[in-house]
Amino acid sequence: MKEENLLVVLDTIEDKLMQQSLETIAFSEKLIREKQHKIIVLVPGRNVEYICKTVSNIYGLNTVALEHNDLYYPNPDLTAESIYLLTEKYNPKFIIFTHTMRNAQSAAKLSVKLGAAAVTAVESFIYDNDGCILQRSVFNGKIKMNVKINSSINILTILSGVSSMPEERVCSKDDQLVFNEKITISSAGYKPQLLSKSVETDIKLEEANVIIAVGRGIGGDENLNLIKETAALFKDSAIGASRPVCDNRWLPFSHQVGITGRIVSPRFYMACGISGSQQHVAGMKNSKVIAAINKDANAAIFSIADYIIVDDLLLFLPVFIKKYRERQQ
Repeated sequence: MKEENLLVVLDTIEDKLMQQSLETIAFSEKLIREKQHKIIVLVPGRNVEYICKTVSNIYGLNTVALEHNDLYYPNPDLTAESIYLLTEKYNPKFIIFTHTMRNAQSAAKLSVKLGAAAVTAVESFIYDNDGCILQRSVFNGKIKMNVKINSSINILTILSGVSSMPEERVCSKDDQLVFNEKITISSAGYKPQLLSKSVETDIKLEEANVIIAVGRGIGGDENLNLIKETAALFKDSAIGASRPVCDNRWLPFSHQVGITGRIVSPRFYMACGISGSQQHVAGMKNSKVIAAINKDANAAIFSIADYIIVDDLLLFLPVFIKKYRERQQ
């Protein structure tokens, strides 16, 4: 019987490894403790063999450079097509991505082409007598869903932050196997030309000691001055946002915190009117101190908050600002 493998797909942009995608290796190592699958790491890009050698050297895993000129920039369709071409050769039981919009697109396309199960935003798993049960959140993190899989191939996207970085290990040369797969197919429908780089004049979210983050509970962009006033109270502060705020164009996407935005860990994070979807929480849960303001006493954000304020933020923040200024006098 042909050996089944677990393919881990790392993320690159401009042939640079996105470090957070290494968390998928740690998740995969836990997954195979129950089953005897072999981990093979795929690295898509234009010239990424050096990344493969580094990963193989540090973690002692077989790596495959999935190279094509049109993978220099993120290209979900071409990534899916390239992996599809290799499935017969590498016989995957699982294909695992980091959970991003791009990777969810690749997972969906692979699911259709392979007739495989696809489960996105996976947080954890358990094994029972019938096999693997995946766990994910729905309804903004208020309900945990168990998903039982029994497909011959299973495609998963794993939320950032649910696993730590993999442990480095001392590896012999025999453990370091690097393969190069030159993909010759044409780009699937389009070819990304460049990345748009925004010009930021404010302190970057990743560098801020304090982040005042705003969610849909603010009501509208006419109330954002209240958030700006609050942020101005603190030194080295920045304004963050949940995805709905950015989708509504109340703030630029450079302010978004979460899986599809910035991953932050400030000394103090204040979540104002944010429900606490798993996608947002994964981007800020490593903050040193978290305070949350929400009218909903059952808001998911309260499960990770150090300080909980059940109140209308439009009523609470003016009082907070006033009292803070009084104490500074």
